[in-house]
Amino acid sequence: MSRLVSLATSPGHTLWALAAVGSVAVAGALPEWHEGGVPGALPVVIASISGWIIWTTVISLLGNWAFGPQHNSVSWWGAAWAIGLAQGPGVIRVLGVVEGSGPAPAIAAFGGQLAAMMLAARVSYGLRDVFRPITLILVAIVPWLILQIGVVLLLDFALS
Repeated sequence: MSRLVSLATSPGHTLWALAAVGSVAVAGALPEWHEGGVPGALPVVIASISGWIIWTTVISLLGNWAFGPQHNSVSWWGAAWAIGLAQGPGVIRVLGVVEGSGPAPAIAAFGGQLAAMMLAARVSYGLRDVFRPITLILVAIVPWLILQIGVVLLLDFALS
């Protein structure tokens, strides 16, 4: 566990997380590109990467506020690394190009990402129980969703 925490504190390892987030962003953009070309796919990529940054910031602030004194205090870079790698299940969204798949790939990907983020929060903060990481992720969804909707609306306004 201490090896994971030491990896999570290195800004250089955040590039690996960015690669994971980028892969997920492209996987999520492919169904949009299939439907409408680059103008439909570009906002998905931008929203995915900005969503990772927003999610990392919210988790880092809330997690350090709630767990910092009793457990590991995680830097923004550490949270970015853990949350970025937890985005891996999002590559399932590429199955959205399959005719008739509907929202099932996106729903499955989001569920997998939430489970991976709960595990990432648990490992990053050195928590032994399951309740606190679940609570952290569920509480963080509200500000993340509000900020993410704002980003999507700004993108829609800017690109139209």
